[in-house]
Amino acid sequence: MPILLFGHSLGAYASTAVLQYEHNIAAVVSASGFDDSKEQWEYSVKRYTGLLGTVLKPYSGILMSLKFGEMAHFSAIDGINSTNIPVLIISGTTDEFYHISQYVLPNIDIEIIL
Repeated sequence: MPILLFGHSLGAYASTAVLQYEHNIAAVVSASGFDDSKEQWEYSVKRYTGLLGTVLKPYSGILMSLKFGEMAHFSAIDGINSTNIPVLIISGTTDEFYHISQYVLPNIDIEIIL
């Protein structure tokens, strides 16, 4: 049975970053994801704490490295580009944070819906 991954937001990051590993994944759908965990953490902290997020931003990378080690540096874009499986990326044109058109994705099996 084929394994299909679907993720939204942080789940979209996880479902694409995992592609850097050798798995039997047939396809991925990524909706409004982040490129890396630090990016997501900084966005969430700023969203929920306001100005405190700006103060905490320099410590985000340290915290993520301590908590997740090497995996803290995984990139969704790197995961997508490391595979030839079909990846459907869904991103809204009014998304305040993440817009896939800002990234270069050479994987020819990617369909981008804006």
